[in-house]
Amino acid sequence: MAQLLRATTADVQDGFLTLLDPKGNRDLPRRHPIPLEGIADTIINEAVDRARLLKTNLLFSSTGKAQLSPSTVSIYVTVVSTSFIQSGISKKPFTLSDVRRTIETRLAGMGVSKDVRANLQSHGLNGIQIRHYDKHDYEKEKRDALRLLHQWIKARGIAA
Repeated sequence: MAQLLRATTADVQDGFLTLLDPKGNRDLPRRHPIPLEGIADTIINEAVDRARLLKTNLLFSSTGKAQLSPSTVSIYVTVVSTSFIQSGISKKPFTLSDVRRTIETRLAGMGVSKDVRANLQSHGLNGIQIRHYDKHDYEKEKRDALRLLHQWIKARGIAA
């Protein structure tokens, strides 16, 4: 979440949102390009438009002066979770990490490989194989997985 909240309008280019991943033993953060597909494309482009209206380069800011904090987003997720429980959409509360886990699990159930899921969520990408041997960008695979996920969400009436 912190990586996403640090994103700026300059990080959105050519159908990608590029995050900077400082995790692991590196001198510089690793660039983590995420293809924008489906509702994610709409949300990010609306965030760019909103940032321009606020005259800021911060992609996620309520005032244009400071980025949203992870704790603020967690509060929003709690509000959504409570609303989902009250309306019967969900039976139990959930957190942001539950959403990430559910997406990973859904993609696994749809046949998306562990390597592609890891590349989507920037997990475990700092071993010798990745650093020295596997230089593939996984763009097509990530985009295909996100399209599949968007179709699944759309089929359930969750997104247009």
